[in-house]
Amino acid sequence: MDSIKAAAMTTPQVPVTPAKLEKKEAEGQPVMDTVEKGPENAGFFTKMKGLVSSGVDTKEEAYRSSDVSIAEKYRCELIGGGVGFVAAGVIGAVVAHSSAMADVNKLPVESVSLNWKEPIMQDKNLGQIPSNYYQPNNIWGWVNDNNGKVDVVRQAPALDPSGQPYLQPRSHTFTDHGKPVVRWEDQTIRDPQLKGWSESTIPDTEQVLVGHHTERVEVGTDSNGRAIYENRQVDDYETRTKGYQHSFSPDIDYRNLGTWQKPEVTFETGVNVGLRTFGGFLIGAATGAVGIALATTAAKRVIAKMQEKQASEAKG
Repeated sequence: MDSIKAAAMTTPQVPVTPAKLEKKEAEGQPVMDTVEKGPENAGFFTKMKGLVSSGVDTKEEAYRSSDVSIAEKYRCELIGGGVGFVAAGVIGAVVAHSSAMADVNKLPVESVSLNWKEPIMQDKNLGQIPSNYYQPNNIWGWVNDNNGKVDVVRQAPALDPSGQPYLQPRSHTFTDHGKPVVRWEDQTIRDPQLKGWSESTIPDTEQVLVGHHTERVEVGTDSNGRAIYENRQVDDYETRTKGYQHSFSPDIDYRNLGTWQKPEVTFETGVNVGLRTFGGFLIGAATGAVGIALATTAAKRVIAKMQEKQASEAKG
C-alpha cells in the first residue's frame, strides 16, 4: 500500500487549461477539471486487430473492382491465412533457434583429450559373383548365357599372421561450448566372408495388339425409354515377355574377431536447442493463427457488407 501511495504522489498532474475554464464559466456550465491523456501503448493483438479492421474498407473496394466471385475471394483469404500460419511458425522457429545458439555460444569453451585403439580397416576382395545381365526372350537369348563376373569388395580389418586384427593407437582433442561428457561404446570387429550369391529374375513384358472384335454397347435410350445399342470395334491385347533381367547379390557372412571401444563425446550446455526451436515454431504459429482469425473475420465482414448493399440495391 505504501508503494501505491508513493506512486500516486509522484504521478505528475496535468493542469486545467484556463481557456476552457473561462468558456465554461461564461456559458454558466459547471466547471469540471479535465486531464489530457497521452497516447496509450496498445498491445500486439490490439494493434493487429486495429490494422485489420482499418483495412476492411480498402479490402471492400478492392473486391468491388475485381471480377472474381465472392466465394473465390474468400477462398483466397483462407489460403493466404494458411501460408501466413506456416510462415509465422517458421520465422518463430528460426528466431528461437538463433536465440538458443546465442545462449550456447555464451558458455565457456572446454576441451577433453582422449586416447584409444581401433582396428585398421581396408578394402578386401571377397571373391566373385555373376554379373547382372539381360536375357532376350528369343533363341539368341537362350543360347547365349552371360558368363561375366564381378568382384565383391567390402571393408574388412587388417589381420596379423595369426589372424587377429591389428589395432592402431588414436588420439583426439574434442572442443566445444559446455561441459564435455565422454561415453565409451563397444564396437564389434567383423571379418566378412563370401558364402555365395542370390539371383532374382524379373520378366520384361509389353502389351501387344493382336486383333479386334466387335461388341454391342448400350449408348443411350430412345423417347420411349428403350435402350439404344451400337456395334463398336474393340482392340485386343495380350501380354508378351520380351526378356528377363537377371540380378545377383552376394551372400556375406561375418566372423566376430573381438571388440574395441569407440569414444562418443557430447557437450552439455543446459540449453535444449531442439525444444526451444519447436517452442518458437508453436509461438510463431499461434501468432499467425491470430492473424488468420482476424483476416478471416475481416473478410466475412466485407462479404456481409457487400451482400447487404447488393440486396438493398436490388430492392431499390
